[in-house]
Amino acid sequence: MKPKIPIDLRERERYVLFAIDPPVERINLSASMLRLFGLMGELHVSAKMLAFNGSHGIMKTTNRALSHAILSLVLAIPSSSKNGSFRVLRISGTLRKIREELKALGLDHSGSPLHL
Repeated sequence: MKPKIPIDLRERERYVLFAIDPPVERINLSASMLRLFGLMGELHVSAKMLAFNGSHGIMKTTNRALSHAILSLVLAIPSSSKNGSFRVLRISGTLRKIREELKALGLDHSGSPLHL
């Protein structure tokens, strides 16, 4: 039988909805984390990109590594768009709330490439 981890020791998932202006083609999040934190730090942060359409994206991480993951995301933006802006629109514990925010922003319609 697998031992249960006490609830206060579990890492909870966090989803980050962000916007980048001007839009970029791609973001290499894992290379940025590796450059910033090294291999062990990258394993600790454990962030991954769930969806990205050039100007908006959703990233998944844990509650303990949230600030490190956002820092990695900012540094992963290509240098050609450093004069632009990066905004965290919402941080949530569930994808349902992120989807509601996407609908409120008008990004979750059938024509949008940002789908989960």
